[in-house]
Amino acid sequence: QHSHIFYSEDNGSTWKHVGMGSQEWRVLSIWFTPKYVYWSMDTHVAPQRIFRINREVYKKQGYWPDMSSKLASGFLKSDVKYMISSVTDNNYYYKLGYKVGDIVQGNVKVSLNDSNTVYSLNDPDLDYRELVASLPNNALWAYTVAYDQRGDAVTLLSSNGEGQAIDNRPRVFGIKELADGRAEVQELLSTNTAKSVYSQFYPFEQDGAGNMYFLTYELNSYAAQGIIQTQLFWNNASDNKTGLLEAEETEDVNVLLLNLKGCESDSIVWQVSQERKFKWLNLTNTDVKSKILKVYRDSANNYLYRALIFQKDETPSASNYVKVEKEKRRTDNKNLRRDPLSFGISLINNENEKCIVIKCHDSIPEKLNIILYDLSGRAVYSNTHNFTLNNTFEAMLDNFQQGVYLLRIHGFKDYLSSK
Repeated sequence: QHSHIFYSEDNGSTWKHVGMGSQEWRVLSIWFTPKYVYWSMDTHVAPQRIFRINREVYKKQGYWPDMSSKLASGFLKSDVKYMISSVTDNNYYYKLGYKVGDIVQGNVKVSLNDSNTVYSLNDPDLDYRELVASLPNNALWAYTVAYDQRGDAVTLLSSNGEGQAIDNRPRVFGIKELADGRAEVQELLSTNTAKSVYSQFYPFEQDGAGNMYFLTYELNSYAAQGIIQTQLFWNNASDNKTGLLEAEETEDVNVLLLNLKGCESDSIVWQVSQERKFKWLNLTNTDVKSKILKVYRDSANNYLYRALIFQKDETPSASNYVKVEKEKRRTDNKNLRRDPLSFGISLINNENEKCIVIKCHDSIPEKLNIILYDLSGRAVYSNTHNFTLNNTFEAMLDNFQQGVYLLRIHGFKDYLSSK
């Protein structure tokens, strides 16, 4: 009766009910992805479970429907439990000694009215939860979000042996949402050095090298400060098909070739993210069949790259990611300016439509400045564009007088100038 989930649409001023009626609604860890809302049970009653609800329900309905609705008409169902909300002395359950607040099994002969009401607790016709995993012997506790060797988000959920259904081993589970929406659960860490049923690991933080740190509680065999370090590695069933992504040096210290080796694929989408943000953006100016990508070091930032591999009738799977560090200084006496043509930039001036089109055929992570000057040196047009998100830029020139203009495209250094 005491376990509920509510939600608010006005920053907590008012609350609406989502569900109640068992310890499946007793929650300490609740986390969010773009598609789902997840939660785990905290209870010594086995089996402990992880549930989720689909955000599409909210989008279609405009609200989260109450899975434990109050009923004042109709008949009860024999396979559903109910909590008594109001009852009169001639009620079937009242005669059996039940009162308001008690939970009862439904009887199909019992009818409801305004004076005899109940809350429906586990009616499958109202319940839109999805069971993600059943994890006996684990009171599911603290969580954090980290990133695996592919740069995919993994929710790390710690547990202890409070339930004692199997053993007293504290564990860390990982929950990963795949590209097709399915959720996978793996046991990532456990130990037999527990001092009590409350012993556990607490996910603490992840560093830039991918190392994962855990605080420990009531564990033997670990350092006095109670912090351990390990790597977060997710075991994919398709690992043998995603290959290995490696960065290879070229003659130019600021140009790298990313090579996807040992990979079966129908097509590939290359992706980029700023370091540590893990917000993957598709590169639109790459060949979907090529397993080699030429990339350029950015002038100011480190970037992460990976390949998203597509195969017929299979869920897309990401390769490992590699880090491309920011621009390095050259130690030789060669010209420090970049070769504009090496960036694959081409200009198309369509005089009939008075439109200039700029296309970029390579991956340039930084935004480029696009400036048009008249012959006196006065800037008459300027804009910025991220060719990673869209490899084509168009500018209408119908308001300009006929004549000769100088176009400059540059980032930290000049890339290209053209009349």
